[in-house]
Amino acid sequence: MLRIVRWTAGIVVVDGVILLLLARLLPGFDLNGIASAAGMALGGIAVGALLWPAMCRAAAWLPALLFPVLALVVSGAIVVVTAVLLDLVAPGAVTVANVWTALVVAILLTIVNTVVIALFGLGDQRLYDRYVTNRIRRSAGVHERTDIPGIVFIQLDGLAEPILLRAIAEGYMPTAQRWITTGSHQLRGWETDLSSQTAASQAGILLGSNEGIPAFRWWDKTANTLVVCDKLSSARALESQLSTSQGLLVGGASRWNVFSGDAADTFGTFSKLGQGVTGGRRSYLGFLSNPYSLARTFSLFGAEIVRERVEALRQRVTNVRPRIHRGFRYALVRAGTTVLLQESAAYMLTDDMYRGVPVIYSTLFSYDKVAHYAGAERRDALKVLRGVDRVLAHLERVAADASRPYRIVVLSDHGHSHGAPFRQRFGKTLAELVDELCDSQRGVSEVDSGDEVLSGINSALDEVIHQQGIATRLARRALRTRIIDGHVVLGSEHRETDDAAIQAMHERDAIVVATGNLGLVSFPRLSGRITLEQINETYPRLVPGLAGHEGICCVMARSATDGAVVVGPRGSRFLDSGRVDGEDPLASFGPNAARHLARVDGFASAPDILVMGMYDSSTGEVAAFEEQVGSHGGLGGAQSQPFLLHSASLPLEPDYPIVGAAALHAVLKSWVPADARGVAAAPDSAEQPAAP
Repeated sequence: MLRIVRWTAGIVVVDGVILLLLARLLPGFDLNGIASAAGMALGGIAVGALLWPAMCRAAAWLPALLFPVLALVVSGAIVVVTAVLLDLVAPGAVTVANVWTALVVAILLTIVNTVVIALFGLGDQRLYDRYVTNRIRRSAGVHERTDIPGIVFIQLDGLAEPILLRAIAEGYMPTAQRWITTGSHQLRGWETDLSSQTAASQAGILLGSNEGIPAFRWWDKTANTLVVCDKLSSARALESQLSTSQGLLVGGASRWNVFSGDAADTFGTFSKLGQGVTGGRRSYLGFLSNPYSLARTFSLFGAEIVRERVEALRQRVTNVRPRIHRGFRYALVRAGTTVLLQESAAYMLTDDMYRGVPVIYSTLFSYDKVAHYAGAERRDALKVLRGVDRVLAHLERVAADASRPYRIVVLSDHGHSHGAPFRQRFGKTLAELVDELCDSQRGVSEVDSGDEVLSGINSALDEVIHQQGIATRLARRALRTRIIDGHVVLGSEHRETDDAAIQAMHERDAIVVATGNLGLVSFPRLSGRITLEQINETYPRLVPGLAGHEGICCVMARSATDGAVVVGPRGSRFLDSGRVDGEDPLASFGPNAARHLARVDGFASAPDILVMGMYDSSTGEVAAFEEQVGSHGGLGGAQSQPFLLHSASLPLEPDYPIVGAAALHAVLKSWVPADARGVAAAPDSAEQPAAP
């Protein structure tokens, strides 16, 4: 109680000082002395305590992302009501000329209060539990206790096992270190498919299959269109194609993922934007309506922007190499992923656990976003893991207090490999190289990564436009020029996804698509997948030129007589027969490289030519075809080495091989509790999956 009194007194003092300054500087706002300022500050706290709960209940019809707009209006109303009440008690004590003046006062007070909380409350877990965790527990209500353990899957996007071990050793993740040291959790690695990126991995992990996904984006010759996994229509089509209705999350909840895992309760799940039901939207609205969590988020958001600008400046001043441009827009979206998405995920997971949801899966994107720009092994990226570790510690405390026991499983979908991008090394892009080697008459279309940093914003806006209500219709109208195929597209992606851009690609000699150090080359004017012999006849310099380039390890194409062939600078490997002529181009990629490539070769969506960028096995470095320092998507280095950190009570043999996301799905599915699987089972009856 004394703590609350001290906290309130501090807010009153700070707000009082700001109000006195505003009275001097802001036209239309006036106070009659220090007593009036203190009365206005204290009255604002009291009026807010009365108005905020009523406003939150009335706001249930709003799309969650638009809640801050109403919050601003109510903040202005609090200033007006407080001024009226104070004037009744002490006539002439305060003057507020109009609503706009009240809004300015409300905004400035909110900013000041945010800074105060940032300075004095961000590191206080007791304060967070008092104002966030305890409120969530009370709002969740009483749920029947069960001894059947639930399970929470936390995906740390892009964190490789070697980088995790380094982060633990250097003290960035004390919670994970304690779990491993005490034996409560066991750590092991697994190996991704080709390609090593979120869409392919999550499809396999959540739905049990990623067949037909050769990269993050590719040219589909059957449909004559570009498939992009963060394009709404593509994600929905892939989910529909791969789902068996028996995914990992049947009976559970999906939060901030690409695919749903067949969960009915989804939020921030790309393939189901606007289609989720039950707890997700209510929980997100609760996050936005909690004054403490909102102020905390704004504080962290601002601090993260400053941190990013300082780190980017440090790289330039010290001439760190390799490096790429880190603009202010990236700083905003980095703050969005490391703060807004992460804070909301922690809030929603807490709510799900107190409601007793049997199986939950959520992605934390923060490390991946920073690793792309700063570098996977650099301190800028490792420091982000401190915040991730705090989320894990918080969820551990919630698990001990929930209505059912929970096992926490932490995993990653892929890793990152470090290195200067292809263009920085060789002065040209892969598309420009292909254009030269083809002696192209019609040109080559290059599909780059687009504005990847805007994908989180696009997803959030998608959640708005796929809800119902007046505010949603207004949002759709405002964004109508940026809605393509039902998907909000901001940034340069717009060029690659509209009908005119797709039609223009049809006329090109070749289309080059990049995912990390994986390149896909397709010839849209030649129907069907063309053979190596046809390529050599039509573009005789292309395959030898690509395979012999110092920035490329090898290329794969399908021979009419020999099947899939991997061609390197000094030899070839025939995947169907296993024959090697000269030096094996896959020798440095590990024992499963041929298996991964042969699998992709069997996809109907396989490109005419698959290009594997440079990989130095002595350093682990790659040369990405995208402008990224930390990259993933192909083979080579830590990008194919994600991890699985699981409760020791979950059965898994130490030497059980996990190669591919579908194999990992089988393991995780065997751990899902009985009430999610819809079968009768004892509390600890999970079975070890059969070895592949």
